[in-house]
Amino acid sequence: MELSVRNDIKDLTKSLNWIERKVIPTATRNTINDLSFKVSRTLSEELPRHLDRPTKFTVGQSKKGSKTFLVEPAPRDKSNLTSTIHLAPRQRKYLTWQIVGGERAGKDGGVLVPTKNMKLNKFGNMPKTTYSKLKVGGKGLFIGEPKNLKRPGVSGIWKVTGGAGKKKKRRKRGSGPAKEKRKIKLLAYLAPQATYDKGNFPMRRIAEATIQKNFSKMFDESLKINLDKAKRK
Repeated sequence: MELSVRNDIKDLTKSLNWIERKVIPTATRNTINDLSFKVSRTLSEELPRHLDRPTKFTVGQSKKGSKTFLVEPAPRDKSNLTSTIHLAPRQRKYLTWQIVGGERAGKDGGVLVPTKNMKLNKFGNMPKTTYSKLKVGGKGLFIGEPKNLKRPGVSGIWKVTGGAGKKKKRRKRGSGPAKEKRKIKLLAYLAPQATYDKGNFPMRRIAEATIQKNFSKMFDESLKINLDKAKRK
């Protein structure tokens, strides 16, 4: 997903003299580039308003300084007065679905969907510790389809408690300890695919509104700066 920043400046330049027209390409390039970076910042600021508790990495505020919306400026030789804004590679893997919608097929047979038994982190996501425990064979956790259940099995992440070796106290005196019954809870299930509605994050609409609101003002300022430079030469 990418956006190109261009603008038709004919109406803005009809009344200019030849000196003013001479600096138009430079003023236009500077305006387009400055405006592109402004659009990039605006998109990052708008993400929390449209998505549920996005992480700092998602909105481009991580400590490593990774940006979510990257800008390819118009070239200095002014051969192409177009700047491009696109998603960073890592964020593109999941944010594209929030922008264009569609159905995403999961890896390894499905998409993990948390149940009410899964304790999510503050961003509403599955904790990384859950994945870490699965990789090292964490005690009581496994991924797959359990056997010997009365109801048909569901493939996903399961947590097992109780069972052999665990004891629980009886309330009646003299009855002795008894083995705790083995219990199993579904933390997340594997769905064949995840479906996203188009426009959860209206990237294009936000960008176009930012451009329309700011272009004329920013172009006038850039033109004035470049005219002052040209007159001093």
